[in-house]
This record gives sequence, structure tokens and C-alpha cells, in this order.
Amino acid sequence: MERWGIWCWVAVLALGWGCTTKGHEEASDGVRQQQIRKEQRKRQEAELSVLLIARSHHRRASVLFEQKQVERGLRELDAVLDLPIDRTFEAGQEAILDAWGRKASVLLRLGRGQQAEEVIQRALQRYGNETASFYLAQLYHIQGQILEQRKKLEAALVAYQRSIEINKEVIRRVQQARQGAGVLRPSTPQDATQRRQP
Repeated sequence: MERWGIWCWVAVLALGWGCTTKGHEEASDGVRQQQIRKEQRKRQEAELSVLLIARSHHRRASVLFEQKQVERGLRELDAVLDLPIDRTFEAGQEAILDAWGRKASVLLRLGRGQQAEEVIQRALQRYGNETASFYLAQLYHIQGQILEQRKKLEAALVAYQRSIEINKEVIRRVQQARQGAGVLRPSTPQDATQRRQP
């Protein structure tokens, strides 16, 4: 057999081996991707389960407060605070922040201002530096209410202002995301005037 014929056979064999190897690698990648998706589904299901537990504790607290069983209701909120919720799970963190705020608000309504202030201070020590969100702003707003009722007016003003700043940051972030996604804002009469100017 001529030399080029031998090299053709070698090339064909190599190509076949390469295809077999490539096919095996693709199959392995497919299995890995399937395992990753399966793990992600399991994690998501666990997160949803924890979130539903939190919501059920919140509802139980509401029912108990309506029945004037305040201490039992507060224990339901404490149960939310004890849930093993990962800090990266945003909805779960919101449920926790809401529980802190509700507990402080209930204590304030009961005239237990000192306890309410201690609760909100603990919450802000843990979560005060988290990413801006409505629920974080709500904690500062509740702190302002507590301080105002306790006649700590300058501190109340600071807390209210912090709540305002966090909410503005939330709004600004949403606006930036819309602009980045190419969402056009409605035009205003002022825009039309500017367009007409040379």
C-alpha cells in the first residue's frame, strides 16, 4: 500500500478514536449537567419549604395576636428568626427581617418600649449592613417609631432618614436596571421642549 494510503488509514482511525472520545466526553458533560440541575432543583425545593414554614409561622402569629395570645404569637415570630435560612436566599431573608420588625412593633403597641428598642437594635446589628431592601428600610422606620414614642426625637429623625435613604437606593437600583435593559421611561413635556431646542 502506498504511503499516503497508510496515512489515510491512520487518519481515519484517529478520527474515529477522536469521535469516540469526544462522544464519551459529551455524554459525561450531559450527566454532570443533569446532576447539577437535579441538585439545583433540590436546593430550590428546600428553600421554598423553609419559606413556607416562615409564612406559616407568620400566619400563626397573626391568628394568635387576634386571639390576644400575645406571648404565643411572639414565640411564633421567634421561630421564624431561628430558621436556617441562607443569606443568599432573598425571599427567606425578607421573611426574617419582617419577623424582627413585627416583633418590635407588637412590643411597642403593648407599651413595652424598652423591649421593642432592644429587639430592633439586635436586628439592625445583624442586618443593618445588608443590601438595600424595603424590609431593611422598614426596620429603620420601626426604629424611628420606637425612638419617637420613647421621646428620643433626634435619634428618631436619624432612623427615619436612614429608612428614606435605603428606600431611595431601592428605587434607584430598579431604575438603573430598567435603563440597562433598554426600558424607555415615558416622555415628559420637558423632554419635548429640550428636543425642540437647537
